[in-house]
Amino acid sequence: MKKLFTLFGITLCILFLGSSISFGQIAVTVSNPTNTTPNLAASYASLASAITALNSVTAMTGPVIINLPAGGTETAPVAGLLLNNFQ
Repeated sequence: MKKLFTLFGITLCILFLGSSISFGQIAVTVSNPTNTTPNLAASYASLASAITALNSVTAMTGPVIINLPAGGTETAPVAGLLLNNFQ
């Protein structure tokens, strides 16, 4: 019985680690986050969350740059990522 619980625990760990790797997120930093109303955060856990925050902005007074680390990967939603049209 103890071996069964040990095997079950190892299996759960592998499943959780595998899912976090396949749906990994990348750390995103924002340059000039105060050029927006409301202000953006200086960093986000994923590109999707940074774009969602950028889409909620009501005004921009200057450039905003989203920086992604080289070699980072993130699984995009099926519909893709959409930026609002700022004019």
